[in-house]
Amino acid sequence: MSRTKETARAKRTITSKKSKKAPSAASGVKKAHRRWRPGTCAIREIRKFQKSTSLLIQCAPFQRLVREVSSSQKEGLRFQSSAIMAIQEATEAYIVSLMADTNLACIHAKRPREACDDPAEGRAAGAAPAR
Repeated sequence: MSRTKETARAKRTITSKKSKKAPSAASGVKKAHRRWRPGTCAIREIRKFQKSTSLLIQCAPFQRLVREVSSSQKEGLRFQSSAIMAIQEATEAYIVSLMADTNLACIHAKRPREACDDPAEGRAAGAAPAR
């Protein structure tokens, strides 16, 4: 059987179908946004920060703080950018270890949240050196 060309067919117009359900009086009202349970967003944020390897403190404010503290000790000090990054890495490592010890002290005291004196107890535990 030989091949033949198809002839163009007439296009059918599609009419819009009406909805089966009658429009209600509250059709313009939006559905309320469902809220997350307390603690769900906090746990999600904790997992996000535990996965990341980036610095948690922003560089520019930390750099200003380092320069302010150092200028109060001695005027005219200059820093390399790698030195400030090293100071920031060490600072964040200290803060993370302090918060871990604080969390352990809080768990030991059977409290759901950290109290003001928990960082001192965490330093007393020995992992983080005192100032």
